[in-house]
Parts: sequence; C-alpha cells; structure tokens
Amino acid sequence: FFFLPFSSVLYFNSRRPYWSNMSLRSGIEMTIARCSSRGLLTSVKRGQRASTLSKRSSSGPTDVSTSERTTSTASGNEPRVVVSSADMRVVTDPPGGIAWLESMPRGAYTTARTTGGGRCVFELGFHLQRLVDSSLLMALRVDGEALKLRAMETLRRGVEAYLQHTAGEANPAGEDDRELKLTVLVCNSGDVYVHVSPLGPRKAPGPVRVEIRGAPRANAAAKDSEWVTERKKLAKPEDVNELVLEANGALYEGLSSNFFTLMDGTLHTAGDNVLMGSVRESVLRQAAALGIPIVLDAPRLDDLPRWEAAFVSSTSRMLLPIDELTVRSGGNGGGADGKGGETVVTRTFDHAPDARARALEAAVKADILSSSESIF
Repeated sequence: FFFLPFSSVLYFNSRRPYWSNMSLRSGIEMTIARCSSRGLLTSVKRGQRASTLSKRSSSGPTDVSTSERTTSTASGNEPRVVVSSADMRVVTDPPGGIAWLESMPRGAYTTARTTGGGRCVFELGFHLQRLVDSSLLMALRVDGEALKLRAMETLRRGVEAYLQHTAGEANPAGEDDRELKLTVLVCNSGDVYVHVSPLGPRKAPGPVRVEIRGAPRANAAAKDSEWVTERKKLAKPEDVNELVLEANGALYEGLSSNFFTLMDGTLHTAGDNVLMGSVRESVLRQAAALGIPIVLDAPRLDDLPRWEAAFVSSTSRMLLPIDELTVRSGGNGGGADGKGGETVVTRTFDHAPDARARALEAAVKADILSSSESIF
C-alpha cells in the first residue's frame, strides 16, 4: 500500500474465495445466524415479508427517497417513435421499448437518457462506443466509425421526429418528464434503429424495494438484445423496483441496473462480470471526488448486516438508494406467495442520517446534467 492525497481514491480487487461451494440457501442461513447473534434480527418467517435487520433511527427527517420508487412500466398511451437508418422512415406509436426489442432481430443495443428537455444525451460518446464494442463481441459485421456516424444521424432524426410528434402536448408533471429514453439497436445487417419514448419519473410512490434472486447473464460485457427476453423468465413483483442477480453469495448487477453497497464507509460494486453502465461510471467518478474509497469486487450476501446503504443505478434511476432489500430462496417465480420463492429475510435501510449516501446521490444527478452532449 502507499499513501495518496485525501481527494484520491484507492481501487481494490479483493478476491475472497468464499461460498464457492455453498448454495444460496446455505449462505442465507449463515447470514441469519450472524444477524441473530448481533441482535439485529427481530423475526425470520419463511413465506412472509418484513423481517427487519437494521436498527432504524428514531430521529431525523424522513428522506424523500423512501416515499418514491422507479416504475418499470410506462403508460400504455405514451407517445413513441421509431426511426430506421435504412430509409429514415418514422414509425409513430410502436410498442414500448422492451416489447419492441423483443419483436426485432437480435442485435447489439444501448439505452441512453436525455437532459435539457430532450436535446442533450448523457455520455453520448460512451453509448456510441458501447454499440461498437457490443457489436464486435457479438461478431456482428460492422465498421466502428461508420456505425457511430450512422447511429448519431439516426438518433438525431429520432429525437427530432419525437419532438415534432409531441409538439404542443401539455407537460403537467414538470421539467423532468420532458426527458426521453433512447434505445438504439444495431442488427447484423448493419441497420440502426432508434426507439424514442418518455423517460418517465425516476421514482414512483412507495419505498424502493429490491429482491436478490436469479443468476447473472452469460455475457455481461455485451449489451445483447437477447437478454431482454431471457430476463423475463424471472418474475418481478409489481411492487419491486429491481431484482439483483447472485452467484455463490456474490451480488453482481440488477436486471437493468448496476448494484452498489456502502460498508464501513467504502463503496463496493462488482468490477467484472457486469455491464459497465454509463451511470455506474458516474457513480465511481463522484465517489472518488467525495473521497469515498471504492472496492471493485462484488458485494457479498454474508456482509448484509454490515451494509450502511445499498443502491441501484441505471439510465432512468440515476443513483437510487434502496429502502428495502429482500433475500428469497427461490429463483423461478414459483414460490407459494407467487413472488419468486419463500421470503427468508428483509433488510431495511434508513438513508436520512447517512450524509455520504445523500451526497453521492446528489453528486451523480449533477454529473449527469454536466456530462451531457447536445445532439443538434
């Protein structure tokens, strides 16, 4: 080890050979035993929600994030457009993003968000390069630089078409709801398709609930549209914001997000076997700027009692603190409660007293605004 200035950050890769031969259930049982020995576990009833691990703070203001969470589905009558690079023809009111991807040929894709009322894209260069990298990983026949130019031209046309399609519509919810979700797909033919829809609210009413269930994808480095179909096998309850994927006690990423924990003042997130999202990169940058040490290793389920905070990050969520995290033993959605297995333990978090969690969330939001590039 060596010393760095306070504003610097140390990146570690601590590979702990733990749980390599344990099932998820065995790991859960160990976690429950450790929690019980610390007096943190008040009840563990399989088949029921709400075993509380954390000691809630009895004072301090209620955090606004505990009353809101992200919605995963959008309104059925929301305006949408699709543009193809082949002829720049505009199709209005196509299916929603996920249904549209499932209806298209398999290809490399990326999902970006706008800022500035739909006229700027967060980490535009990052998303263009992701299209190239994912296409090459999938052995698609593309020319990198030509693909970037074609994608940029199609993206610009898609946003223009959407803004024209929705011109004059009321915006009752405020400035945030003017932002757009941009899904860009590259098929083996080399054609680029851009699907444009409203980004929607970052959070919806109620606590941010996350479940730990399901196995990581086979090729996390590539943004492959086939994953959109594969992940539907995991039944996500309507009141759950995200499912976090687990293997041998290590927690990698969500179905559509990156996953972080704050433990002993250090930010933990997987350094490999995950998709390196643009918002993930922002989180790491801002943690470094705030002097928060980072461990690039997947958080481990057996450390659950020690977590001070947990987050998911994505294009629509930005960095979203988790209020309630549930570990379930089943993984196929066939449990007695219809929610993917019997509830083993639920951990709740009170983010209000944690200045680091609040500061990191605010810093990422500000970075997204400042790191956006105009497409016009």
